[in-house]
Amino acid sequence: LSRNISAEFDLIPEHLTVRAGYSHVWGGVQLAENFIMNTAWRYGTGMRAVESDNVIAGLVGRWNGFTLEGSVFRTELENARAARFAVASATLMRQIESQGYEIGLGYAWEDGFIRGKYASVDVRIDNQRADSDAGTYLATPIGDVFTITAAHTFKQWGVTVGADVEIVRDYKKVAPGNQPLKGYEVVNLFAEYKPVQMPNLTFRAEVKNLLDKTYADRATYGQEFGTVTPLYQPGRAVVLSASARF
Repeated sequence: LSRNISAEFDLIPEHLTVRAGYSHVWGGVQLAENFIMNTAWRYGTGMRAVESDNVIAGLVGRWNGFTLEGSVFRTELENARAARFAVASATLMRQIESQGYEIGLGYAWEDGFIRGKYASVDVRIDNQRADSDAGTYLATPIGDVFTITAAHTFKQWGVTVGADVEIVRDYKKVAPGNQPLKGYEVVNLFAEYKPVQMPNLTFRAEVKNLLDKTYADRATYGQEFGTVTPLYQPGRAVVLSASARF
């Protein structure tokens, strides 16, 4: 259940647009993972429905194929349940704040595009720096992320090629006593072939993690704790697939 309001206004028709939105969401009571259920839990009157307030505002400019956009955002959650096995944790509630900004620049031509985006996100739980333990099922530290995406289609051959790059910077604004999160860079490539005579068929080849980096995704549990070995993402992988639409 939610109430929402959003708007777009062209300051300069076809060139500059203002975007703004607000929502208030009632989310009910979150269930706990079934493997931590404790028969000694007592709920009493401590359970309350989670609610959130979400605000975003930004500008989008377009000119001769170029797009420049920027936005700021903030989300606040109240009564977000974070159950633990301990008896006293059955009704543990958290307050979460996530805020930041995004800046994007892109250019599109008839048969392709290239886009870049920078995002900076700060997450706090109970007004403290978030970590992946306190934020289990709730939120995770993010920091600064760069993404670049490009693709081009050769219509005469039915071939599309593209790539995307994700650059995640080191994150040092961790909770006291935690170690900084390591950054990483990931490059992915793809090529698609749609036969001109059979456009319902698609053949796709992908190379994921082209540089064969060993890294843990920023949302992976335990990176900030010296006693935990995080789950690393797969190394270089080649994926071949085919699909048909009917």
